[in-house]
Amino acid sequence: MKINFTKKEYRQLLDKVFLGDWVASAHQEDDRSPYETLREKIYAHAKDFGFDDLIVYNKSMEQYCETARFEEQGVMRLIMEYETDMKQRNKL
Repeated sequence: MKINFTKKEYRQLLDKVFLGDWVASAHQEDDRSPYETLREKIYAHAKDFGFDDLIVYNKSMEQYCETARFEEQGVMRLIMEYETDMKQRNKL
């Protein structure tokens, strides 16, 4: 199967993959997510879409990683908003 993405769609996919992986693994002591293989497969195409300033391959870790620029572009804001909302709901 082959799926074609526009540059905009792929950028949105990067956010979704990051958010999904964050939800799956942020609460675990081990940084490894059960979805790591899929994340790596998606992140591996970042350079092809011109997003090598957002996702880089870290040789020492032997995996693709988000750059600070990626996190600054809004995805961490979504996480913070979510956490704030959950804290407020739990107070009720």
